[in-house]
Amino acid sequence: MTYQVLISKKALKNLQKLSAFDNASVRKILTALSINPRPRNSIKLASSDKYRVRVGNFRIIYTITDSELVVDVIDIGHRRKVYENL
Repeated sequence: MTYQVLISKKALKNLQKLSAFDNASVRKILTALSINPRPRNSIKLASSDKYRVRVGNFRIIYTITDSELVVDVIDIGHRRKVYENL
């Protein structure tokens, strides 16, 4: 079972702003989320249905819909700013 990874416009825009190295690192994790949406380093955020994965100084915030096999990436950003508008 592979999950479909959907990336929001906001997350895609933030992904494009990253340096080439960080962009490649994040894309590698996004590909891995299609195989395993709950890797060992993922954490479920308190009081919500969102998860986060660390990629260096950046975080990927996403939700999982198991019934439809969908991972919806909400935001990608620096660790200081990514949690501000959740």
